[in-house]
Amino acid sequence: FQSCVLLNSVTCQFGEEKFCSKDMTVRVATDADFKAFASVMKTPLHQPKALGLAGTDCVDFRKNAIPCDELKKARAFNRRLNEGTTATQSRSYDWVRASMTQDGLPGERWHVGHMCPGGGKPKPWPGNKARNLIAQTAKDNAGPGGLQSRQMTAAEASFYSRTLTTCADLPPTSSE
Repeated sequence: FQSCVLLNSVTCQFGEEKFCSKDMTVRVATDADFKAFASVMKTPLHQPKALGLAGTDCVDFRKNAIPCDELKKARAFNRRLNEGTTATQSRSYDWVRASMTQDGLPGERWHVGHMCPGGGKPKPWPGNKARNLIAQTAKDNAGPGGLQSRQMTAAEASFYSRTLTTCADLPPTSSE
């Protein structure tokens, strides 16, 4: 086994436990195993030039280039949503979008994604509250292979530093 120590705190809550040990090192047998683990790491890949990216770019969950400073802001924003009060968790989609913009996450690159999709559901819908929303790149939300009408995976939620909400977690009705 090869072993490398994680430079930032990374939890093993993203379905890749086979790579994680109790001492927070990553143990991999092959380069392919490391690449599989790196694809769900919470920290940006630290070799952007090897991927043909500019030195200031990172990659989103589906490997699209994104400015590293914005990815860091999105993860911080999502952590604040995780830690939010019941009142924060009940905030509207519009409040989340406005807060993201204020935090430097422009709408052309950063979407308000739904962890439990609500495509076509009538308003008011409980999934349009902050507890189900996430700052994620536009390409991860709506691009090729993006979520669109699928439940978000724990791996993707973890990548964006967000605690996953599943459709079963949402109340059946709510008012806006």
